[in-house]
Amino acid sequence: MKKSWLILAVVAVAVPVVAAASQGETPKIKDVMAKLHKGSKSQSAVLKAQAEAKTPDWDAIGKTTKDFVILGAALEKNDPPQGEKASWKKLADKYFGDAKALDDAASAHDIEALKAAQKSMNASCKACHTAHRPPAK
Repeated sequence: MKKSWLILAVVAVAVPVVAAASQGETPKIKDVMAKLHKGSKSQSAVLKAQAEAKTPDWDAIGKTTKDFVILGAALEKNDPPQGEKASWKKLADKYFGDAKALDDAASAHDIEALKAAQKSMNASCKACHTAHRPPAK
């Protein structure tokens, strides 16, 4: 029951940003990162829990990975807060590639490929943050 509430809470928070991106609006970088990676209720945390389940719910995993694809595609449409645009494009393309790999693994019901794509995505965070994230105030 508690798990169901967690999933519903994440969906309620993520839907407006995903819906806007699906309709051609470009969500801000901060909104994308918050929905996908910030905190224990983020799509990343949900996906990790889904992937660690004894019996993965591939329909739920597929819905989660679709959010990564939709929002991942939106990242490049933003200007980087700092750093070179070419670097931003390269790193955003890498992120989107990892998002597509997540979704492809979900479609194939391949838990090892899903975990590999998660690991690749998580490993790329530092490079992007170092090049493009302004220092905290």
